[in-house]
Amino acid sequence: MLKRYQILLEDWTAEHLKKIGEKYDISFSEAVRILLALQIPRMVSIAFPNVKCEFYDKNMVTMIKSANKDKRTMEDFHKLMSKVYFESHKTIESWFKEEAKRQKKT
Repeated sequence: MLKRYQILLEDWTAEHLKKIGEKYDISFSEAVRILLALQIPRMVSIAFPNVKCEFYDKNMVTMIKSANKDKRTMEDFHKLMSKVYFESHKTIESWFKEEAKRQKKT
């Protein structure tokens, strides 16, 4: 479920996200969600090295390069995004578990 939030971004970040949205026919909000979802597993793996995460940033770069050459369809993009969102959600759940363990120790 999506919830509405207001966020403040630097001009250069917002401009980049707008261009991503225009180029790949996605909303500004979707571009923000994609970038966040790609980074969550990276950050959690640094904070909790024992949490195993899959990273899809290289897949995303490959998808973008292919899209630039018109070799991928939107269906391929949505399949990849489904994997990215699933991994991000799974990683957040692992983070909550690790935080709970940490809290019990103190």
